[in-house]
Amino acid sequence: EGLQNASKVLYSGCSAGALTTFLHIDYVASRLSPFSPTVKILGLADAMFSLDRNQFNGAPGGLQKSMKWGYQAWNSSYSVNTGCKKAHSKEDEWKCMIGEHVSIFVKTDLFIINSKYDTWQRKAILGADCDIGINCPKAQETFDILYGQSMVTALEKIPKEHGYFVSNCPSHCQSGLKFNWNYVTIDNVTMKDAFLMWYKQKNNPSKSDQVHIRLVDTGDAGPSGANVCPKRRSDFVADKMFQSIG
Repeated sequence: EGLQNASKVLYSGCSAGALTTFLHIDYVASRLSPFSPTVKILGLADAMFSLDRNQFNGAPGGLQKSMKWGYQAWNSSYSVNTGCKKAHSKEDEWKCMIGEHVSIFVKTDLFIINSKYDTWQRKAILGADCDIGINCPKAQETFDILYGQSMVTALEKIPKEHGYFVSNCPSHCQSGLKFNWNYVTIDNVTMKDAFLMWYKQKNNPSKSDQVHIRLVDTGDAGPSGANVCPKRRSDFVADKMFQSIG
């Protein structure tokens, strides 16, 4: 209610909500624009720039199996991105429910937040049961690093209108954690500031075509250079401390 009077709309979510953003933001924009022709619609997808990869043991990833089944069971052919669907064969249309594939075809301006070592993707896609840099066997850690490098390569293929902030900090759903939002840093820019720069410039017509805010930690495993991650096991304590001091 009242959306017809909106001047700005941010369609966002984390985890499953981020996947929804990838899948449906163009549809939402197409439905809203006729009622409010001047509205500016932007998207924020946190944590589901997932890759179509097999597990460490060579078996299909859990996400692959779930989305392949779900595409049929949920009759999802009418709700996935139409451009992505047209680019895939009938038997591969389910791939349009995976971030790596669908993001290439999203036309509405989008900002992506992700970790190269996403803690949910590590289990659901890679079938890993260890923490990179802490207790992973060497072969599995190498596999995780290659997955992170593949994510960087996949990000380079998305439309230039989209921005992203992709760190080496193991996490999943970061925009709702104040400590991550305010503290995780790439090239001396925090996650929050990266998104706000992108958002403000996208809402400035004179600058919107010049926005290329794409920050990624190109190192492997831990934060490289001056980049900053939260302390792994004290995130919640630190988050409460930051909340108490504003």
